[in-house]
Amino acid sequence: MRTVCFCLALSLAACESATPLTDATPVTDATPVTDASYDGAVATDLGPDGTPDVGTRPRSPVRFALRPGWAGVRSVEVLGAFGRVDDWTRPFAVMALDGETWRVTSELPVGTYSYAFRVVGDSLAGDAAATLARYAHDPANLRSGRCPTGSPLAATSERNPCAILFVPQSEAAAHRYALTGRAVLGAAPAAGWIAVVERASSAEAPFFVDRTVTGADGSFALSVALGAYRVVLSNPTALSASATARSLATPSAFVTAAHDFGALDVSGAR
Repeated sequence: MRTVCFCLALSLAACESATPLTDATPVTDATPVTDASYDGAVATDLGPDGTPDVGTRPRSPVRFALRPGWAGVRSVEVLGAFGRVDDWTRPFAVMALDGETWRVTSELPVGTYSYAFRVVGDSLAGDAAATLARYAHDPANLRSGRCPTGSPLAATSERNPCAILFVPQSEAAAHRYALTGRAVLGAAPAAGWIAVVERASSAEAPFFVDRTVTGADGSFALSVALGAYRVVLSNPTALSASATARSLATPSAFVTAAHDFGALDVSGAR
């Protein structure tokens, strides 16, 4: 069995609203919400017969944006608990590509909602490059709570986190932080490896936020909101290997080649 040993250096830099990184930031309220302060409840606009009653509360514009750190994305959808009878089975909104950022604007009644992005497509997924789908936590949203019962994310793990949306949204842009690092495999740069950033709160299960590929010198860079994260490196072939190849491979080929660097607290300290 092959032993994989990494060295990793990480750094964080605050990104103010005038920097390009905030271009991908949805407009959100800037007041932090801790895991303990959100109980998973969501607003509902269902009428007595169980159908959406859109006139029960004032409605307000909501904006979502995502700039994936990887190539090959074909579509991005917003799914969540929005008080509809088809929550989590039909997208609340389908985002459109604007330059390198996927965006959508819609409306919701005043309240609190949980959501996640469903992202389809990944250039490193081989034959599944156009169809690989994953749920992603909004990297620009610092608010997080456990996904509600009945969602596909909660079905996988009751500790999976969803992003939390307050409506109406604030006009103040959220702070973003540049998460940069360099991975070394033995004495050489770990070039071309898949670097995944996951939320890593003690109250939640680790959950996908974004991914990129290390450069020739092993470096990578991603953008995140405040929170606790971990960085996981995976073998460059981990996404493209077929199910048959995975079943025939030794455990170290695709599983132990991934390395967890532990929790990283993005606390906002300057």
